[in-house]
Amino acid sequence: MKAHQCEQDGCHRVIPFEERYCQIHAKLHQDYRGRNQYQINQSYNRARSKDDRIKFYHTRTWSHLRQLAIQRDHSLCRYCLIDGIVTPFEYVDHIVPVEFDVGKQKDITNLVCACKSCHEKKTAWEQRYYGTGENNQLRHRVIELMNVRAVANAMNG
Repeated sequence: MKAHQCEQDGCHRVIPFEERYCQIHAKLHQDYRGRNQYQINQSYNRARSKDDRIKFYHTRTWSHLRQLAIQRDHSLCRYCLIDGIVTPFEYVDHIVPVEFDVGKQKDITNLVCACKSCHEKKTAWEQRYYGTGENNQLRHRVIELMNVRAVANAMNG
C-alpha cells in the first residue's frame, strides 16, 4: 500500500496515498475542499473551452471571417479611426470576447481590425470589464458593448 505524510504543516502521521490529510486535520480542511472544488471545476471548464476556442482559429470559417473583416475595415485599426488616426491593423479582434459570449464567435459584426496598441488596451479593459483572462472571474451581469465607438471610449476612458 502506498502511503505518505499528512499535508498539514508539522504533522508527520502516515496516511493512505489517496488522502491529503490525516483524520484529525481532514476535519479542519473540509470547508477548504468544498470551496475550492467550485474553483477547480470552473478553471477546468474554462481551460477546456479555451482549447475549443483556440481550435476555431485554425479553421476555414475563421480564415474566411477574418478576410471579410479585413476587407470591410480596409486593413485599418477601427479604434484609431474613431480618433481620426490612420493605423494599419495587426489583429482581427472580437469586440465582445469569445470567452464571455461564445455565441458571437462566428458573428462578422463582432469582428474588428485593431493595431497592436489598441488591441493591448482593449484586452486590459476586457479583463477589468468582463473579467476575462487567466485568474479572473467572468462577470455575467455586465452589458455587452457591441459598438466600436463605445468600446473605444470605455478602453480609453
